[in-house]
Amino acid sequence: MKMTPDQPNNLSEQLLLDVKKKKDTSSIQLQLAELALDFLAQHLINDDKKKAFWINIYNAYYQILRVDKKITKSDIYKKKLFSIAGNILSLDDVEHGILRKYRYKYS
Repeated sequence: MKMTPDQPNNLSEQLLLDVKKKKDTSSIQLQLAELALDFLAQHLINDDKKKAFWINIYNAYYQILRVDKKITKSDIYKKKLFSIAGNILSLDDVEHGILRKYRYKYS
C-alpha cells in the first residue's frame, strides 16, 4: 500500500499492521527510511504522537528483525539494522535513546 509521507504516524501504524498480517513491508520501510528528519520532527508535534510513532516502529521492527530476518536475540537490540529518516538505528536506540529519553538502559 503506497502512502504519502505526510503522516508519519500513519506510516508507522501501517507498518505494524502489515507486519501482523504478514504482508510485504518493504515499501513502507523505504518510505520511513527516506523521510526527512526535519519533516518527521514537524509532524511528531507532541509527546503522544512521538510515543505512538516510536512504539509502533519498535514493535514492527522487532518482528521484522526477529521473525523475518532471523536476527538472534543477542544481536537484535544492539545492532543498528534499520533506517528511519536517514538514521540507522537499533532497537536499543529506539527504546532507551528515544522512548526513555536517553536514560541508561539498566537504570
